[in-house]
Amino acid sequence: MKVTKSLIEKIQILDFFPRLEVINVFFEDYGENRGKVTIESEGDAWSYFWGGTGYKTIQEFFLKAESDYLVGKLDIGIQKELDNLDAEAIQEKARKYIIYLRKEKEISKKEAREQWDSVEEIWGDRFSGDERILYRIYGEEWYLDYPQERNPEYQHLFSIVEAIKQSLLEQKV
Repeated sequence: MKVTKSLIEKIQILDFFPRLEVINVFFEDYGENRGKVTIESEGDAWSYFWGGTGYKTIQEFFLKAESDYLVGKLDIGIQKELDNLDAEAIQEKARKYIIYLRKEKEISKKEAREQWDSVEEIWGDRFSGDERILYRIYGEEWYLDYPQERNPEYQHLFSIVEAIKQSLLEQKV
């Protein structure tokens, strides 16, 4: 059996805005170029191990890495944006696309009018209209053209990562 030791440093950020939450961050160095970061806040936890950071400590790496990259590793699969299924947003985007197609002369005036009128059939708080409407406008991959909105979970973790970086910078001074 092989037993190893690692150095763990914990920082705590109190009263993190906007929810005045407490953030606990554990930096665990496994030697040069290797380490793990674990973040805990209000019952949520995120963790990731990096086997080759290019930096002496995991704190140095965390400070230098792009926040979007760190969020993507700490919460694998999280999306920066989500589909906005609000009918008005879908209508607005579809109309802009119809105008674009008409300007590029990819559709006739008659086709543009028919598509424009069919957009009115998209209704409700959430899209519940006929997908054929969007198929006629966008084509086979119509579902890829939903309007996007920010993912609040992504934004929250991004804010936490930024707060941790700020805390590390303040510790250096």
